[in-house]
Amino acid sequence: MSFNYYKISRHGSDEHKFMSKWTSIVDFVEIYGHIEISNYLKLENSFIKFLKMFYDFFTQPFKSYGYTSLAFNIIISEDLESNRDSLLYYGMTDTAKRLSKLSKLNLNSIAEDDVSFLFKCWVRGLCSLYFFDIVTSSSLKPMEDDFYFSLILQEDIELNEIFSYVDGVHVYVDFDHYTSNESYIPPINIGEKIKINTPKESVP
Repeated sequence: MSFNYYKISRHGSDEHKFMSKWTSIVDFVEIYGHIEISNYLKLENSFIKFLKMFYDFFTQPFKSYGYTSLAFNIIISEDLESNRDSLLYYGMTDTAKRLSKLSKLNLNSIAEDDVSFLFKCWVRGLCSLYFFDIVTSSSLKPMEDDFYFSLILQEDIELNEIFSYVDGVHVYVDFDHYTSNESYIPPINIGEKIKINTPKESVP
């Protein structure tokens, strides 16, 4: 089984990455103030919407049967309690308790609102989510920095089958960071930006 590897980022170019001054909501407010927080929340919501497309794609085919082929794991941040008064919790309530409860459930038992909550916590760095589709071995997982995610798709699955364009979210060709196979040859177009299709408008 072969795979394609991608990196999801908020940076549209290396220059943008170099010029960026913040990595989290806390940094953003310290630099730009609360008056500009709507700009951060707009980007955050864009990432939640984009990442959730992976979840939707791999859970929908089996939902009517009461199960899903998508497995997941939650790792809750060790700093969750010590950061209780932090801006990381902006607009959220009972976060630690809710995360703890959801971490004990499987995807079939999690309501849609709770799924969106988990993705918000993930983007904020309050937890890490690891998704793995047991049918195709495709996966979505965090990378080391905030607003960076690793996407691995079975080669037969096109990126645009799952995702549609969301403003502020960028996808690049990546390589296998986890292989120990010495014969592995990384793709020659590492770092190439992938064009994500804009969803077609529905015809009335």
